[in-house]
Amino acid sequence: MTTQARARTKGRFPDARPSSSMLLIARMLSLRRATAMVQAISGLTLCEATCLSCLRRLHEALASWERSDAHNLHERLVPSRAS
Repeated sequence: MTTQARARTKGRFPDARPSSSMLLIARMLSLRRATAMVQAISGLTLCEATCLSCLRRLHEALASWERSDAHNLHERLVPSRAS
């Protein structure tokens, strides 16, 4: 193995918990990638704020469905005990 092959090419992962600014940057990069994918698929250019608003509304709309679906699944897997 050559010295070049053993060289470390990535930075160290911070030992401390990520700061809020690091989390915000990670979310914004993901949002930027999501808007780029929408543009590649549909040809529409969405601003990041519009995309974020759509994702927030989708999250809120799915919340009640997820709760009822989880309840129905639980009912099927854990039968109620009749006395």
